[in-house]
Amino acid sequence: MCCLLTSVLPLLQRFAWHPSRRISGSSAGGPTVAGPVRLWMAVLLFVGTAALPALTLAQVDGPCETEYAQAEEAYFAGAFDRAEGLLTTCLEEVSLSEEARVRFYRLLSFVYLAQSADAQARLMVESLLDVAPTYAPDETTDRPDFVALVREVKATRRAGEADQEDRGPRLWRWVAGGVATVAAGIGAAVLLGGGNGDAGGNGGNGGLPTPPLPPGD
Repeated sequence: MCCLLTSVLPLLQRFAWHPSRRISGSSAGGPTVAGPVRLWMAVLLFVGTAALPALTLAQVDGPCETEYAQAEEAYFAGAFDRAEGLLTTCLEEVSLSEEARVRFYRLLSFVYLAQSADAQARLMVESLLDVAPTYAPDETTDRPDFVALVREVKATRRAGEADQEDRGPRLWRWVAGGVATVAAGIGAAVLLGGGNGDAGGNGGNGGLPTPPLPPGD
């Protein structure tokens, strides 16, 4: 801000304290701008110039951008603990955008893969795909083991989704088969029960009629 004021001060002096100076490009006898008007023009110019860096910074810089750059430097320098700490802390930031989360999960998986921590790296890839299911790694810039891990996790997910879609028809087939088996068993039991009842009704004599009683004396 000090440097900005130093650079703008001559401009303020030029426009504000020389009311008789004409606008550039005007000839003798052309229009002039009064001192107060020049002063307001200079103030507006100063305010706009002072606000421009802040606006540019707000458009370019986001949450944890500095930390991400530091984590990337730490990763390339082999300072994996520092990189992990910076990235995990920023991933707890609620205001972090989805695009930024993808970048952070990607770099954090790099950190874990560099330490042969495959389980943690896979967990980061899972989290990345939760945020961006269609994410595709860059084979030219990404680690080969990261590219392979992303493909593996996506293939596992596709297989699980296919199994889930097929589970419904399989369940109905199993239920239908069980119902048919139970019905067949009940029908067989009814038939067997009916045959035993007929035999019992004939007195157990193999179906022969009971002989009549002898006549009385």
